[in-house]
Amino acid sequence: MLQLIGLLACVVQVEAICTRWAKGLDAVFDAGQALLDAKGALPYGEFEDMIRSRLPFRFGTARKMIAIAAKPLLADRSIRNVLPVACLIDQPVCLARVFDQVR
Repeated sequence: MLQLIGLLACVVQVEAICTRWAKGLDAVFDAGQALLDAKGALPYGEFEDMIRSRLPFRFGTARKMIAIAAKPLLADRSIRNVLPVACLIDQPVCLARVFDQVR
């Protein structure tokens, strides 16, 4: 009985972790698209200023998220289920590496 309870608890935890993982990946893709939108909407020079002064990440991270969002293959939500586990640690860097491999 205790093993069954432990197994059920594990299944619940795995589901919760996977749900959060998917939300994190969605956030990276969505942020990349928002950055692309901002880049197109802002006057020349203001985009970089906005990133450097108002966003919680560096310009290099923004570039990586833009590259991810701009690649149709990686923007496909179904591809997110097959990304390497290493993406959990540093999503923008890992996804940029994946992007480089499919270019």
